[in-house]
Amino acid sequence: DGFGWDFVDRINIGNSVFNLEWMTEGALQFIDQNKAKPFFLYMALPVPHGQYQYPYNNVSKLEPRATSSGLIDQLPKVMPSRASIYERLEKAGLPPEYAMATHMDDAVGAVLKKLDDMGVRDNTLILFVGDNPSRGKNSVFEGAREPAIVSWPARIKPGSRMQSLTSNIDVAATFVDAAGGTLPADIAVDSRSFLPQLLGKPEPADWRKSLLLEIGYSKAVVTERWKYIANRMPPALEAGMKTDAARTAQNSGERTFSWLGGTTFNTFRSERDFPCYYDADQLYDLQNDLYETRNLLAAQPETAANMQRMLKDGLSSLPFAFGEFKPATAESVLPKENKSQREN
Repeated sequence: DGFGWDFVDRINIGNSVFNLEWMTEGALQFIDQNKAKPFFLYMALPVPHGQYQYPYNNVSKLEPRATSSGLIDQLPKVMPSRASIYERLEKAGLPPEYAMATHMDDAVGAVLKKLDDMGVRDNTLILFVGDNPSRGKNSVFEGAREPAIVSWPARIKPGSRMQSLTSNIDVAATFVDAAGGTLPADIAVDSRSFLPQLLGKPEPADWRKSLLLEIGYSKAVVTERWKYIANRMPPALEAGMKTDAARTAQNSGERTFSWLGGTTFNTFRSERDFPCYYDADQLYDLQNDLYETRNLLAAQPETAANMQRMLKDGLSSLPFAFGEFKPATAESVLPKENKSQREN
């Protein structure tokens, strides 16, 4: 209520109950109910959710009757059986750890088959995209780079590739553009339609040259080739990180303090997967080091300075302080409750 949706069903709550058959059945029912008119289906699949070794990716261990809405009498028969997943993986020579990804493929396949059976697949725009890859989740590292697959057989050339620098903020504008609508003024500022590029047209001359990324006490600016990361903490947390680093060096153990703000946040192994994780300033050449393993800050001072200027420009209109890029002001540190009272 209040967010513009006219239908909500089969939502997965949390990361402990996965029942794709139940969710997929709801999606197919929604398509059936709306097949006589244009429709928008957002199917938020909760899997694989993390690297494949996590225990909850073991499809054979799932309780078939469990859903986020309670127990159901029986598993909907809308997808290939769970047992067949492991048979197909073995036949294809793939490890069983890929079971959840294959299970997800089956859910997507059921929706595509439904569109085919209805005869509307060619004129349906489909976007398949995740919220993070298996490395760098909850960080501005590779976790912010997510492949996306778009299908629209009637209008998009199969096998084509689009290289424009895009973000999830652009999905709204693109879908509205494809539907022939007009964007509300309050989202038109950040969201841009990449529909022309999908249809094979050249990238507009004024297309963005960089994107701002942020999570925890990390902010980054990324261009087609370069990524610059800045980590800046408030003094108290910075002192905690230095103490943790000293303790670790003395005891030859693993550091436990992260750029997310302390020891209580899940870094999803970022400090292990990215060798320069603890550097306050980092510069990566994405054309030659896609996995962000070599910090070129000292080797590329001019590029680093240019990226730092981009980051400063990107933060100029945002409300909160961030190190030397945006020094603290009374406005940026005003307690939330005081600010609310002043606005009222």
